[in-house]
Amino acid sequence: MTKQLATVMVAALALSALGMPAARAEIYVGFNVGGARVEANPADVGLAPRGQQPDPAPGNPAPEDVAAVGSDFAGSDIGTQFLVGWRARYFGAEIGYTNFNQMGRSYAEEYVALPNVPLGCDPVTPTGAGCQEREWRQRYQADGYQAAILGYLPVHENIELFGKVGALYWESESIGEERVREIVPTNPQVPPPANARIESSDDGTDLMVGVGALFRTDSPFSVRVAIDYYDVGNTDQIIMYSVGAFYSWGTAGKD
Repeated sequence: MTKQLATVMVAALALSALGMPAARAEIYVGFNVGGARVEANPADVGLAPRGQQPDPAPGNPAPEDVAAVGSDFAGSDIGTQFLVGWRARYFGAEIGYTNFNQMGRSYAEEYVALPNVPLGCDPVTPTGAGCQEREWRQRYQADGYQAAILGYLPVHENIELFGKVGALYWESESIGEERVREIVPTNPQVPPPANARIESSDDGTDLMVGVGALFRTDSPFSVRVAIDYYDVGNTDQIIMYSVGAFYSWGTAGKD
């Protein structure tokens, strides 16, 4: 999606706010915390390993690719949200900041360090020149600012369901790097990384939708649980499961 979506969303938020009856208006602020998960193809987000040199040990498996990486990347971390909103009885609008933090995953593959010798990977009784373990680490970090329109459905005196649709302006950073770790201490040679470090950044504006439930108390404080879906860039999806505390001024959601 393009940045025109952000303009449309801001205009929609303004129109919805103008249409809310002032007598039943409510302003709120809130903080959410939960699990953020990204799913993507490593090549699409720039995290696929790339060889940087020939195999330093002729006759051994080529090191240009870490075979275990495959075509699927999924990582999780703790995400946070700060939200500010305004609502009438059944409709509302909110803006906020979401930090998905650093979602990562590591892949390991053994690599023989020296050619033409028996493989000796036993750290206690090594029988050969030894072997190395190469680990490819993928990290995807993203955050952004969002604006959304919400609809509410009361199901109990103090419980409401809600859905929302909006836009997220996001910025992301992708980092891929290889670590070579010696398994057999007697091996005198530690080969350099076979794959070059990768670091890239991207940004854009894309769709976000969410559903959840709001649990009110007899005080201005309430609790909200939510599931938000973000169509971010070249990822397959980012999903955030969250729970949060909110403080409100007004009576829009109260009978």
